[in-house]
Amino acid sequence: MQTPEQGASTAVYLASAPELEGVTGGYYENSQKVSPSAKAVNSKLAYSLWAVSEELTGATEALEPLGLSVRAAKLPS
Repeated sequence: MQTPEQGASTAVYLASAPELEGVTGGYYENSQKVSPSAKAVNSKLAYSLWAVSEELTGATEALEPLGLSVRAAKLPS
């Protein structure tokens, strides 16, 4: 188990390190860049999670005009 300070240390490093200015994206553990897990890059899993999130939040109508709804394509017209 980490202390709150230990848990926050990577986020603080990423937000304040001059050598990372302008760097976006990536996965970091203990202030080191690491490769994402297979689940993190699984597009089918991401799609399913997004669809379930829309259903649970009821956000489909708000997301549809933005072209972000994955459920809208499945809903009857």
